[in-house]
Amino acid sequence: MKDGNDAKDDPFLFSGLEPALGNHLPFLAFFAAILFTARYGGFGPSLVAVRLGAVAATYFFIPPRGSLLLPQFQDQVGLGLYFVVGIACVLFSEALQAARRRTKDAGFDAHEVKPVGPDALQRLLTNPVSNQR
Repeated sequence: MKDGNDAKDDPFLFSGLEPALGNHLPFLAFFAAILFTARYGGFGPSLVAVRLGAVAATYFFIPPRGSLLLPQFQDQVGLGLYFVVGIACVLFSEALQAARRRTKDAGFDAHEVKPVGPDALQRLLTNPVSNQR
């Protein structure tokens, strides 16, 4: 009778991680997917990645495998922490993207300093002290 806890019962590729991780850190592999999606997909798709990662980790890694039930308290806490860290990654990535957009809109597109026109540069070179704040 299958109890869903044996690695040999898992027909998926994830069973290769069983000897190394056992039942520990089931959500670890999904943080890379969240960060990648947050960077290249944006806010909405990265929230979907958080949810799909939670479902996949619960179904494939946490005993009883093949079920979405979390009977042990430690697994419930782990899922909660996964959501907190995953959503924090999404929010930080979104803030970084917004900062990059603002920087580009301000004229700092791939420059360390904002490029100035020739007239502003000439004024700065002719009278450097009066132009400082």
